[in-house]
Amino acid sequence: MKAPGSHTWTFFSTALLVFTNPLTLFAFAAAFAVIGVKHIVGHPVSGLMLVAGVFFGSLTWFVLLAGLVHSFKEKVMRVGLTLVSRVAGSQLMLCGLFALWNGIRAL
Repeated sequence: MKAPGSHTWTFFSTALLVFTNPLTLFAFAAAFAVIGVKHIVGHPVSGLMLVAGVFFGSLTWFVLLAGLVHSFKEKVMRVGLTLVSRVAGSQLMLCGLFALWNGIRAL
């Protein structure tokens, strides 16, 4: 890998961050528990193929999202990013207020 700041360094550091995200790990563990992987996977090769499928599916999704972000990064201006940030922030505030309202109402 090259020095920090290069595209290769950025890719691998972000990939490491994504793969070690506890929420991702718990989500996959929960999904496997729900579908009953213990009963589906009876042979070591089946387990290996399941893990490989999840890994390569996640890798494909990550590369697709990274590619989309890279292509739009060149085209989106600062004003566009400000607008997206404001819309996303407003939606988060509305969700928080909704959760607070339901919490108060349940008392």
